[in-house]
Amino acid sequence: MKFLKKENIKKEYIIIFLSVAVCIVCVLNLIFSSLAGKNEPVFETEGSDGSEVKTSEDDSYFDNARYNRSQSRDKAVNTLKSIADDETYDEASRAQASMDIAEYAERTEQETRMESQILAKGYADCIVLLGDDNASVVVQTSQSELTAEEATRIIEIVTSESGLSSDVVKIIELK
Repeated sequence: MKFLKKENIKKEYIIIFLSVAVCIVCVLNLIFSSLAGKNEPVFETEGSDGSEVKTSEDDSYFDNARYNRSQSRDKAVNTLKSIADDETYDEASRAQASMDIAEYAERTEQETRMESQILAKGYADCIVLLGDDNASVVVQTSQSELTAEEATRIIEIVTSESGLSSDVVKIIELK
């Protein structure tokens, strides 16, 4: 029974661990950035192709959050692609890596659809971050706080697009 070998199980756990770790890092980055309450611009970073990327102080919280989300996902997908393409891994590990890549693509599409729908409701900007079993939405509000009706509308968008229950959707206001 080839699939029960200890080395195959280790590789599968590595793939699962990497996927979960990337989701956790994305959520923590989003939460800590919003708790800081200010936009801390990144002046020099390394792009996914190794090039230097410069941002300005004019970049918004949402631009930086989207950039960080994209970079985190790109790194995870690149790692998964290298596993999927590496013939030294067993077929099950390679198939799992390919499924995880497809899941990242679907999650990205869902986030984009949700953000578009939320923006269509009249908000200045927003970002949605889907986890495996939760979602965080950061929405730019006017001077007033979100009403219960507005929060319900946002939660309905997230739950209908993601299939998550409303009790795992977190809304963070950014003024």
